[in-house]
Amino acid sequence: MTPVISSHIEKACECLITPKRARAIGLAEDRGRATYVAAFHAAQAFILLSTGKIAKTQTGLRTEFARLAKAGPHIGSALTSFLGQSYKLRSVADYGVGQEITVTPAEADAAIEVATRFIYCIREIIAADDEH
Repeated sequence: MTPVISSHIEKACECLITPKRARAIGLAEDRGRATYVAAFHAAQAFILLSTGKIAKTQTGLRTEFARLAKAGPHIGSALTSFLGQSYKLRSVADYGVGQEITVTPAEADAAIEVATRFIYCIREIIAADDEH
């Protein structure tokens, strides 16, 4: 594992600390936003491992991750689609206004759970690659 890949995985894990702490004080939007940032860094690590390059845009990251996830190691469709789903949570948290456009506590809790599995899956793929 290169230092840059390692740094992205470490950052992804650190980003999961915030939503777990925010749960205690009821900050659903902060939890939703942080899960995307965690998934973003794990996806960057996966893309870097697979291509040797870093995605330069949010859209590029999501597109390249989806392409590589379908063609490469088994990540599963639920985890592959999570990056896009968590981006939507981030967008709602950052730009949504009004009571009907918000991240609910249930959505935030579900996102934390899936983000944890997402990062674990990427870490396992990277660890397996290190063994070869």
